[in-house]
Amino acid sequence: TPLAEQVAERINRLTGAERSAFFSTGTEAIMCAVRIARAVTARARIVIFKGSYHGSFDGILATGWVDEDGTPQAAPMTDGTLQGMVDPVITLDYGDMAGLEVIRRHAEDIALVLVEPVQSRNPGNRPLEFLHALRDLTRDRDVPLLFDEVISGFRFAAGGMQEIFGVTADLVTYGKVLGHGQPIGVLSGAARYMDAVDGGAWRYGDNSAPGTRTAFVAGTFNGHPLALAAARSVLDRITSEGGALFDQLAARTEAMCQSLDALFEAEAVPVRMERFGSLFRFNFGPGTEILNTHLLHNGVFVWEQRNCFLSTAHGDAEVAQIVDAARQGVAALKAAGWFGAVPRRAPAPGSALASSAGERALRHRAGQVRPGTWTDLILMRLSGPGLGADEVAAAWAEVCGRHPALRACLAPDGARRIGDAAAAPFEHCRLDSPTDPETALESWSSAEMRRVFGFDRAPLRLSLLEVPGGGQALALTGSHLGFDGWSLALVLNELGQILDGH
Repeated sequence: TPLAEQVAERINRLTGAERSAFFSTGTEAIMCAVRIARAVTARARIVIFKGSYHGSFDGILATGWVDEDGTPQAAPMTDGTLQGMVDPVITLDYGDMAGLEVIRRHAEDIALVLVEPVQSRNPGNRPLEFLHALRDLTRDRDVPLLFDEVISGFRFAAGGMQEIFGVTADLVTYGKVLGHGQPIGVLSGAARYMDAVDGGAWRYGDNSAPGTRTAFVAGTFNGHPLALAAARSVLDRITSEGGALFDQLAARTEAMCQSLDALFEAEAVPVRMERFGSLFRFNFGPGTEILNTHLLHNGVFVWEQRNCFLSTAHGDAEVAQIVDAARQGVAALKAAGWFGAVPRRAPAPGSALASSAGERALRHRAGQVRPGTWTDLILMRLSGPGLGADEVAAAWAEVCGRHPALRACLAPDGARRIGDAAAAPFEHCRLDSPTDPETALESWSSAEMRRVFGFDRAPLRLSLLEVPGGGQALALTGSHLGFDGWSLALVLNELGQILDGH
């Protein structure tokens, strides 16, 4: 369809991208970006950053760490993703300059570095100095850099985050707002890489032929005319209104967030608004996420991952409705005694998670919170050859050595500390009970859930249980002061991989 050329030309005019390819989703755009980068560079590894979101392609559903000797390790982020899919992935901390040395050391093997310039799930983290240093390093080592703007592209500025941060990427992915509700994903960038989609410039009817080897790129609805027509209209609107469109959206979002922050502060409710441009998130403090239910009851839906946006379709009336829905929700919760039973100090805007976690920890220590209130327990019966306590303890120490969070503790003032010599505890317990194994495990679990965590170590413990009548069980107990159920599952998966290797 001629619409493809028209949309590509408009993207070029606004962003400088030499070529664009069109897909049905952002996930497909990311997947093809990884594939063509590997095809052009003849390298295998890619780099991603913790906290970024790049869609549902198995090849980026990875978590990882860097060993003390500087060797990157990777693990699947979720069940169903094979280890082999994520083995080539290096996962680093976004904004940590130490990660640049890892990239420098492995540059000859890296096909692509993917970065979400403003992380949609953490919009307050904007490491501009790091991004510029990353661009300098990747350019110097001839490693392509991709900006993932599937969520942010054409939402904050005509030229996207490249324009805002003054960093030019080799490849950029777009989607979401560009399709105006239609399914679309776009991969744009330098012809050096984009030519791997179709072979580069050539013509039918003469002796010319593709000058570049191609990667496999396909999709039934790629470049769908309806999605491209929507994208053309969006880009024309952006071009006609210029920066004023984004300035007005950002100003309206900021005014709304200030009104909500003022409401929460006046009512001593530990909720604050995070925002960047027209993106905003409710940052829920302890015991306040139920406000979502009240927002929904009052006609405002905050979706599960909590990224929200104002668009040009939202006016003063919609903003007023959002603020009023929050006000009614707070009033209803207070009327039910939600914030009266335990005094809560609202965190200051932009305060670190450690401060609110420390506050909860200190209340817990003072006996103000019922033990088990924020406790998760995962219990697994083991089959096959028995595990030795020393073997499990060594594997646990290895896991704790990889992750600072498993060596974290809270000082009396609520500040977070990392203690290299104080990993999360490991316990070996024998359930000497005359009852049957299931009853013994149930009794132990009930008692375990009532135990209060100490604060000289991470609020997490691993237990190897010897079950009456033979057999073993493995239990991981964690507090929401530092962990959630998803985190516990990842830790157990990693522990299992180490034990399997032994």
